[in-house]
Formats: sequence, C-alpha cells, structure tokens
Amino acid sequence: MPSCTLIPLARPTFDVSAAQKFFDSARDLLGDIGATVNGPTSLVMTPEDTASAAANLKSDEKLYILFNASFADASAAVSLLSKVSGDVLLWSVREFGEVGDRLLLNSMCGSNLAAHALRVNGKRITHLHGNPDEAHVRDALSSALSGKMPDVGQPQKVSGQLADLENVKAALSKLNGLTIGAIGDAPAGFTPCTYDEEALKKSFGLSVVNKSIPEIFADIAAVPLDKESAEYQDACQAQPSLKDVPEREARVNASTRVALDNWIMANDLSAIAMRCWPDFAVDLGACPCGAMGRTATSGTPAACERDVYGAVTMLLLEALGSGTNY
Repeated sequence: MPSCTLIPLARPTFDVSAAQKFFDSARDLLGDIGATVNGPTSLVMTPEDTASAAANLKSDEKLYILFNASFADASAAVSLLSKVSGDVLLWSVREFGEVGDRLLLNSMCGSNLAAHALRVNGKRITHLHGNPDEAHVRDALSSALSGKMPDVGQPQKVSGQLADLENVKAALSKLNGLTIGAIGDAPAGFTPCTYDEEALKKSFGLSVVNKSIPEIFADIAAVPLDKESAEYQDACQAQPSLKDVPEREARVNASTRVALDNWIMANDLSAIAMRCWPDFAVDLGACPCGAMGRTATSGTPAACERDVYGAVTMLLLEALGSGTNY
C-alpha cells in the first residue's frame, strides 16, 4: 500500500471551517485511493503547529503533499519540506463564495508562495490545483502515489512580432531616476518580496525610499476626519457598492489612501510597495486593498506585501504603454 505525508496549512484569518472540510475531504480521498496517510491530523496554523509537525515528520517518505487548505505564507513549507528527499506536490483548492466577497481561502496564493520559496531553496515541486471531488485531482494523486508525478502541463508559448529595439530602449529609459516607496519589511514567508536595491539602481536607475509600518500607521492616525470623509465619499461615488462594506473598514482604507497620497507627493514617488499582511488586518482591522487600488487608479502603481519587484514590473509595463495597471 502506497503512503504519503499530507501537511494541511491554514491561517485563522481565513474561513477555518471551510479549510477543515477541505482537509477532511483530502484525507478521505487519499484513503479512498488506497494510500496510508501520515502527517498532522489537524490544520497547521501556528509556529507551534509547524514545530510539532516537524518533530513528527517522516524522513523517508517518497511523497509529501503540501495542502493549502487556506492561504499560508511559505515559512512552514520551507522549514518542513526544503530538505526532504521525497517528491513534493503542492495542492491548492478553488476559491468559493460570491463575486465581490472577500477571499475566503486564497489557497492558490499560498501554493504560489510555497513554490517560489521551495525552488529558491533548491527543491523541485509540482503544483496541483482543484478540489478533492474533481476527477483530474484524483487521477493526479493516484499517479503521484504510484511514483509518477502528474503532468500538469506547460503554459502556452506566445510568440509574435518584436517591438522596435530603439523604441523599447527609449521606453525603459523613462525609469531612470524614478523613486519607489517601500513600506515595511517583506512579510515572513513572502520570499518574492525581497529585493536587491543595488541591482535596481544598476539595471534601471531606480531608487527606493523606505517607511516603517509604525510610521505609516502614525500617518494614517493623523489624517484629519474631514480629509478621510472626503476620500470616503469620493470612493463611494466611484464605486457605489462600497456602501455595502462595513463603514469602519472602508474608512480605514480612506485614511490610508490619504496618508499614502501625502507620502507620494512629499517624496515624488513613482510607485509604492506596501506590506499589508498581517499588520493591517490584525492591528487596524481592515485590509488596505481599496486604498491601494485607488492609488493605482490615480496613476501611481501600487504593489502589495512590499513587493518592490512587482512595483518595478508595473513601471516597466507603464513605460511600454500598458496604461494603468494593478
């Protein structure tokens, strides 16, 4: 009988009950296929959970399945799986809920982070996306358990006429001398959000100025009520459905938008990259997605999670003629 180690990751800020149901279904499916399922019997959500999982991890397993029952950063993936010799299969499930609702699981984002972090650490991975009740998921797991990692396909290659080289050089030269504002440190387990400031300066002539999370929180708290209210009303007019969002959370976004705009203007910033997770959700009770979107719409590219390279990509696209991008 084949065996595997199933590691279910989740975070308490997402829909834990749904995550638990997906985990239960995943274990049931593997058992139904005929596998002996090792690994944690409950969701891995805290550093203590990760330590417990590490202490009990089978070192000679041929297949490890990292199951993103919800979003999780890559910390657990790296600490648990970067050194194992067996194959690693990342498994994410589909988002559910009504269009316009908050993300209830954000599972694939967690798998993407894990993929990047494990590859950086030299570990080859395969990614499987789908729910336990989908036929292709069952087939892929059966294949992996038999010793053959599933073929998940390759992105379609896109080829076409190349742009004029001189026009491209002229567009890219627009980045020289621009400044990106970076707020906070890269969140733990967000390996794509680290950056090389010297490389940015050498390759594109870009500079980076920094602000800490406590500093931006102080700026947000100092926004006058009339400025916050004016931004809130403008945002509601631009997107009437915003009135269906709890006003307190929407107003956090309004004051954040004002604080960001003040910083952008004071420092002549061409793009920003701000750490959001977990500070805004935990300390301010709201995620700043609306503020970041409004900032981008007004003409300043805004990248989440202090993703400076993401902000650079936005500037590159803008220089090449994309217009506003998010």
